[in-house]
Amino acid sequence: MTNQNSNNPYQPPVANVEPPMTPVGGDFIDGGRTVPAGNAANWLGEAWRLFAKSPGIWIANMLILFVLAMMVNFVPILGGLASSVLTPVIIGGLMLGCRELDGGGQLKIEHLFAGFKTHAGPLMLLGLLVLVAIVAVIIVLTILAMLFLGAGFFSSFSGGESAILNFIGQYGLKFLLIMLLLYMALIIPVSMAYWFAPALIVLHGIEPLAAMKQSFKGCLRNFLPFLLYGILLLILMIIGMIPLLLGLLVVVPMMYASMYTAYKDIYLR
Repeated sequence: MTNQNSNNPYQPPVANVEPPMTPVGGDFIDGGRTVPAGNAANWLGEAWRLFAKSPGIWIANMLILFVLAMMVNFVPILGGLASSVLTPVIIGGLMLGCRELDGGGQLKIEHLFAGFKTHAGPLMLLGLLVLVAIVAVIIVLTILAMLFLGAGFFSSFSGGESAILNFIGQYGLKFLLIMLLLYMALIIPVSMAYWFAPALIVLHGIEPLAAMKQSFKGCLRNFLPFLLYGILLLILMIIGMIPLLLGLLVVVPMMYASMYTAYKDIYLR
């Protein structure tokens, strides 16, 4: 295309004032690196810095996201399925917004939906894979619960109704505790595989399964930082709920931003 400035020597030069997309800085670390446990506080500190750069847009995005989630989940069954599949797309867009903020740009309302424009297919596939994993966990726990109840009914054949009540009273609490521990043992790896996957997909173009493997490795190598991070985030969530839940308008954006800051710390050299 011919430059109009070259055709008209008297026309003043025109500058492109729109900030370019900030590239991801640093070299990618395969599988992530191990960082000190104290870095968990830095993740949240950096997340606050990103929030403070554009608090109004962050809060507006969270309110829009809340309204959309209410509308989608209002639809029985299909709403929940759609929410599970579309959530990674939303997170991916927020990761793009965090990168823009981190590079000196501006967070926009459009960033909430930016994932649909760039990596909609891989991000929705990620959501589907995570949904399948969660359903598999529920199926395993349901089968175990049915086996437990079956054992209780079997005992009633010889001792009647009082026998099954005694069985449940004797083993019910222990079984619930075992089920809770088993649920955590199964769902935590799923969460680890999911946590960084949206960022890895939108910022590095990694395929969903590979991104889940990368995310799992990064979380596994940083068990202690994530343990401290979880405790600190829980404290912030509790504090955020005290003033009529209004504090969550700050804490929830910080949580999303901390996904980006932790990703930078673990995966970029």
